[in-house]
Amino acid sequence: MFKLVALSFFLLGVSGNPVRRDSCNPNAQGAPVSIRSPEFGLEWTVESGVGPNWFINQSGDFPTSYIITSTDVDTMAATITGVHLFDNNQVFDIACDVCNTDASPGNNIGEGCVISPVNVTDACIIIDASAGDALRNFGCATIEPSDLWDITT
Repeated sequence: MFKLVALSFFLLGVSGNPVRRDSCNPNAQGAPVSIRSPEFGLEWTVESGVGPNWFINQSGDFPTSYIITSTDVDTMAATITGVHLFDNNQVFDIACDVCNTDASPGNNIGEGCVISPVNVTDACIIIDASAGDALRNFGCATIEPSDLWDITT
């Protein structure tokens, strides 16, 4: 019994991110997406962008992880340093409450998603309620509505 409990704690520690039951991983099938906060109605943007601004490409690693890249500039990707998102290259976990397989334009492919940097303990990407506020990497050992994102093609 002790070995099973110890193994469970070890596996939880390896994941590094909040554990979510019944979660799924979205698949945009190469389509550009918008990443929007259902809590505040705000979305991730690049300064010159309108509409879907991001590609969420699977990294090819197991478990499923993603590289979130701007549709405007091939070398620009969503990355965090300290607590702010900036442009570079980093891998993220995306776990959603609901995933849909229809990636045609205008469909939600992920609802209630937590986006977290891979291998960062109890962290996820959040936004404040005001437009123009920077996205931040912040502790989220418990998931709040403001920590969730919808991903739409």
